[in-house]
Amino acid sequence: MPSFVYFDIETTGLDPLADEFKCAVFERDREVVSFTDIDTMVRFILECPPDCVFVTFNGAGFDWRFIVAKVADVRTKAQLCQICLRRHVDIMLDFLCHFGYRASMASFGVELGQAKTWDGASAAEADADIADVIAYCANDVVVLRTIHEAGRKNGWLRRRTNGGKVQVWGLVAPEAFRMVHECVDVVEVMPPDQGWMTSKVNIASVTAWCAPVSYTHLTLPTIYSV
Repeated sequence: MPSFVYFDIETTGLDPLADEFKCAVFERDREVVSFTDIDTMVRFILECPPDCVFVTFNGAGFDWRFIVAKVADVRTKAQLCQICLRRHVDIMLDFLCHFGYRASMASFGVELGQAKTWDGASAAEADADIADVIAYCANDVVVLRTIHEAGRKNGWLRRRTNGGKVQVWGLVAPEAFRMVHECVDVVEVMPPDQGWMTSKVNIASVTAWCAPVSYTHLTLPTIYSV
């Protein structure tokens, strides 16, 4: 069975070229470690054993993209991209590939008795106390782990929509979320129905940033059914 590494990062904004990294919190086997230096964090990621599977919420579209953009070494960029694609579960991307639209982590957390303690906009403020930002980030990681564990245990998740209704998401395989590369492969063959949407989400764009630096010769083991 793989070892799961839950993580979240906080930044000063959404643009990895213009904005700065503030902190990150990782949790593995209930052990929590935080980083305020991105180079140290990248070393931690690369030194995790090959059976570790990273779990995020919108990590493919934001966290990993931000991290890779801040790394100068091309080979390290490629290694991170391969991990993002093949040893990474992005719960939001899995949901997006199933339904064709995005959902917030808070909408799942509330159904499991887990609430976010702050918001990303407040954490991004320049004068936000770093200790408070790390605490907020750590709470998000707890919410993330709770959602992932509930999905693996039950084979489904509930979320509270903006309209107050409860939506049930039956996972593709019991006790399993799909790896990022599996989500990408499935969408290419069988995209979700977006015909009813007035503003369609370009699902391919979520991981498109990864292609230019994801060298095919840097293969890493793939772990399924997580």
